[in-house]
Amino acid sequence: EGICKELQEMNKKELENRDQKISELSARAGVLQTLLDNSKKQTQNFEAEASMAAKLLADARQECARLETKLATCERKLSEAEKAKTTEISDLEERLAEMT
Repeated sequence: EGICKELQEMNKKELENRDQKISELSARAGVLQTLLDNSKKQTQNFEAEASMAAKLLADARQECARLETKLATCERKLSEAEKAKTTEISDLEERLAEMT
């Protein structure tokens, strides 16, 4: 009977240790689940930010293309105006030469 009592005490202690370990592991699992949930939220936030950044980049590229087209138009008009001015100066010089 003494041995049975000792075995019962050992079993009781082992069960208490096991329950404590289960409790600790459960707490750790809860912490890990919270970390995982936070990580998922961060990932979603990063994905949303990346999507917004991609949209802003696309808008900036479109605006850049529009401005490049506008610049090319201005350069063409400036070139045409310079040619017209050169032609006008040449015509005036010819007329002046004819007058003298």
